Amino acid sequence: MPTTPNNKNWRFPAYTDQPDVPKDISFLAADISDYIDANPGATGPTGPTGPTGPTGNTGSTGSQGATGPTGPTGSTGPTGSTGPTGPTGADSTVAGPQGVQGATGPTGATGPTGPTGATNSNAYTNGMTTSANKIFYNTSGTNPTATAAGDIFIHHEA
Repeated sequence: MPTTPNNKNWRFPAYTDQPDVPKDISFLAADISDYIDANPGATGPTGPTGPTGPTGNTGSTGSQGATGPTGPTGSTGPTGSTGPTGPTGADSTVAGPQGVQGATGPTGATGPTGPTGATNSNAYTNGMTTSANKIFYNTSGTNPTATAAGDIFIHHEA
């Protein structure tokens, strides 16, 4: 399309061109846009701030998102101080199990013979004295003499 000479290099159709209004308007709009981009004018003062509008309604809560992956385990912290001693438990009334009896050890050496004891005039033939408590088993029918308080007599007739 031939253009009519102008100082802004805009594409104006020549009077001899076949009319094509949509195409001509499209070219003119592009040329004006390019000129304004290349030659912006001074910016005017900012106007006053308008009043704040009313607050809108709160929207509904969205669904919970997926749980993320578990992070790595952290390093072990320092060992804490020893806590106080707890209370003593109640005494048990149940005896624990008896352990296994050990093997019998070897017989020791025979010890020396002890000193001879003093003679007692109140002695029986079995070595008991008349002042000791005794149990008598008798089949002869007569009680022994020189007994101490607390002795027990058992008599048996055959």
